[in-house]
Amino acid sequence: MADDELSLRRDAARAAQAQRLLDDEMLTEAFDGTRQRYIDIWLTSDARDDDARARCWLGIKNLELVREHLTRVVSNGQIALRQIEMNEAKAKREKRA
Repeated sequence: MADDELSLRRDAARAAQAQRLLDDEMLTEAFDGTRQRYIDIWLTSDARDDDARARCWLGIKNLELVREHLTRVVSNGQIALRQIEMNEAKAKREKRA
């Protein structure tokens, strides 16, 4: 198996793992609960506490970055699966010829 094929299969496997994480009820609950906690802290913070508000904003942004990363891994894996299918179809055509 060529290095490209191994890389594509690795990307597809990572996509499946990332999708399981995105679909996981406990992880979704943790993300949503943590985000809401940051919002609650921000809403109850003193108007002059710029540092606390900035930390809350940063926490929310970091949660979003983690979700975006997982979503990107899933997307890349879907592309890899399509490429694998195309490679297999091409190999079958060449074998028949």
